[in-house]
Amino acid sequence: TLFTLQLHLLAGTLFNLQAHLISLNDGIKYIEEDIKEQYHPKHHADVEGFTLTGVTLAKDNRTILNNINGQLMSGVNIISGKSGAGKTTLINILLGLEESHTGTALYRGHRISEALTEHILSEVSVAPQKPVLVSGTLEDNLLYGADDVCQNRLKEIVELLGFTRQGTDADALLATVIDVAGSGLSGGERQRIAIGRAILRDKPTLILDEPTAALDERTAHKIVEWLALHTRNLIIVTHDEKLKKKYGIKIELNETTADSVQV
Repeated sequence: TLFTLQLHLLAGTLFNLQAHLISLNDGIKYIEEDIKEQYHPKHHADVEGFTLTGVTLAKDNRTILNNINGQLMSGVNIISGKSGAGKTTLINILLGLEESHTGTALYRGHRISEALTEHILSEVSVAPQKPVLVSGTLEDNLLYGADDVCQNRLKEIVELLGFTRQGTDADALLATVIDVAGSGLSGGERQRIAIGRAILRDKPTLILDEPTAALDERTAHKIVEWLALHTRNLIIVTHDEKLKKKYGIKIELNETTADSVQV
């Protein structure tokens, strides 16, 4: 029994080491990429959000996005589509991380490109489905990338995300240790960390990538309703039928084509 226990401990250590090596390789890959001079516009046109005109993208003789037209402005904007319909690609275009498309993509009147990415991310926060975790506490992970967050605000968001339970101590919960591999965390807990992290960065625009995918319906819709009231421009990429019915659809993505829906 003792020998088996030691093997389990060794396996856990090797798994954590592998996760660190993967993160290191990713970091080296970014370091080796060419750095383009970033553009920070001093003035914005009198328009909010994103404007897409005839945005099309094809790779390996396959059309991923086809003639996207639409505006993602103030309020709740739903981008609908099943897995493989190009939702992640569209998010990358909005952030300037995918430049191989044709057509025009604008952020507040400025053409989106890799050079504008840093500026966009200074005003736009993204909650991906699978966040990168850092070694530390739950508090460290929630505050990753955030500045000057008071404890009352942090505890408010922890309660919103459903981490707390009646009788539990918020401070003890925030002190929970998390490793870089997220050992012991469920998919829903990882997703809530991603959403909380995005909220605490306090940006006027928030993009949620499938926020209801790993959460129970009650928690997911409670979070979205709160965000709809507290976020100037909320963009939700989802195939959740209830969210689509409640807020309408701005862009509908199919498996091989994508078309805008005027709402």
